[in-house]
Amino acid sequence: MLTGIYLGGLAWMTLTPIPFEAKRESLVELVVDGLHRSSATDWVTTAGIELAIKVAIFVPFGLLLVGLLGRRRWVFVVFLGVITSCWIELAQSIWVPSRAADAGDVLANSTGALLGVVVALVGITVAQRRSGSRERAAHQSLTPISQSPGSRL
Repeated sequence: MLTGIYLGGLAWMTLTPIPFEAKRESLVELVVDGLHRSSATDWVTTAGIELAIKVAIFVPFGLLLVGLLGRRRWVFVVFLGVITSCWIELAQSIWVPSRAADAGDVLANSTGALLGVVVALVGITVAQRRSGSRERAAHQSLTPISQSPGSRL
């Protein structure tokens, strides 16, 4: 269900027209203007934030699909991320004239999907190791003394 909600939100964010008012001054530009008030954050750019958003928006794609399809299909999930991003850019160029299709977006989105896959795989591995060590500890604590190695009863 969560994956369906995410994919619906992704479609809405990427395949709906951008209102004319939003083109004039985007939220990202307002954030960058605010950050430039301090010399410590004057290195932040609109392009940098937009790139980070494009990567971040596809991280859940990798996470959720590895969760659904399993860790053994991680390569397929990355492939789906690339194909989905290509499809979105193609759909934008055909049906949503207020948006610009860009090969750089495909790269950023695909990178996000790959990062999501990596996070999912690391999380699964850590969870399985913790679960395995708990099971071993529980098994050892339940083993009767007479069956433990080295007992002489």
